[in-house]
Amino acid sequence: SELYFPIIGDRNTKAWAKALDLDIDLRYDSYSVEGALGTDPDTGDPVIVESTFDHLSPRIGLAWTPQDSLTLRASWSQAFRAPITSQLLSTFGLSTSLGAFDPISFEFIPSAVSVFGPNPDLKPEVSDSISLGLFYSTEAFFNLSAELNYSSITIEDVISDSRQLLNIT
Repeated sequence: SELYFPIIGDRNTKAWAKALDLDIDLRYDSYSVEGALGTDPDTGDPVIVESTFDHLSPRIGLAWTPQDSLTLRASWSQAFRAPITSQLLSTFGLSTSLGAFDPISFEFIPSAVSVFGPNPDLKPEVSDSISLGLFYSTEAFFNLSAELNYSSITIEDVISDSRQLLNIT
């Protein structure tokens, strides 16, 4: 859901602001995965695993227009990405390549073997983003417009696999 508040606008401009807008968004995600992770060695019965992921992702944005030609923006948001089914429930396997980069020794390995398989204990990725922006436009100089933006994203519990770690495409 989204809430938009035009705090200052055409009808109530101030000396310091032509416009001031506040935008608040909320998104709720819920994912559930259930499946067999193999068989119990003692009984031969399938080992059933269920994983559920829930997250409320907020976003808050503010846009300030002190004059018609200039707008400053700032926002903070949080995002969520659940692991996909094959990352939680799949079979183990081997992958070979003709060459790979070892991120630990920083050396190229002429041939490499990677082992892959499921991880039922994976947590979802959660990221925090901060964005700042400035937009300027003028009709006085050939309808010039310019925009400057800054973004910073921090991700916790990054999900990757061995092919990404070894830089195999």
